[in-house]
Amino acid sequence: MDGASAGASRRAAGGVERAGPLAELSERGAPPLAAQLTLVSLLLAPIGAFGVRAAVLALAAAALLAPSLAARASLWLGLAALAALRVALDWPLSDNHAYLLAYWCLALGLALASPAPAPTLARAARLLVAAVFALATLQKALAPDYLDGTFFRYALAVDGRFEDLGRLLGRDGEALVRTRAFLEAAPWAAPAPDAAFVETPALRAAAAVFTWLTFLGEAAVALAFLAPVPARLRHATLLGFCAVTYAVAPVAGFGWLLLALGAAQTEPPEARTRRLYVGAFALLLFYREVPWLAWAAWAAQGG
Repeated sequence: MDGASAGASRRAAGGVERAGPLAELSERGAPPLAAQLTLVSLLLAPIGAFGVRAAVLALAAAALLAPSLAARASLWLGLAALAALRVALDWPLSDNHAYLLAYWCLALGLALASPAPAPTLARAARLLVAAVFALATLQKALAPDYLDGTFFRYALAVDGRFEDLGRLLGRDGEALVRTRAFLEAAPWAAPAPDAAFVETPALRAAAAVFTWLTFLGEAAVALAFLAPVPARLRHATLLGFCAVTYAVAPVAGFGWLLLALGAAQTEPPEARTRRLYVGAFALLLFYREVPWLAWAAWAAQGG
């Protein structure tokens, strides 16, 4: 019996040794979740075009089906290279989160190659979140057309992803056509006879609310991740920001990436916090896949 137990112990120990960095990360708890959330987000929001997209999808699917692959630094360094290639190919029109994805995959690869993967990854995730939100806050503070509401007034008019919200706030299809004709007219050309910037009081108020909620929310997250505050406060600000912002902002991929970075910073006893990150990830999927704003607009207009 003792010999069998010893053999089982040696086999178990051997399994842990072979797992390498993944074993340490699994003991910590959160980083495997962070890696899994990142891989799932790559499948739900594919990046790049043609060969880049195919390669990213193949690597993400393989790592989810064979978890040992997620423990390899080479996998994440490869994904970082593909994400960087995507940025280069889309230059200079890459989205902000395209850069963040490349940095995050690089951080995962370097952490797995380090002697202490778990704390290295947690530290990198915190610095990335702090940098993203601090720079976003600074950019908005310095932009001449953000704090006065111009950005959201324009976005609510021209971005097709906000059409349902616009209808909910009183701008119908005809008014939207007139507004876009006004905004899209060349500066040297006379606008079409019916062109006009049609904006309801509710839309104007919503633009102001979105402007300041976004600015103050990003500033709060930046401060929470830069200052020596309790970890629960950092998690609360990030989770709250994602739950509120991405109910309206049509960029679930960015939100999923931020949630992965947040999950990487939880400690082993924080199982409840990790469940909150998974729940928030699912909530953003609901926001993206369920046309709840369209239903709300339909109901507001009397069906």
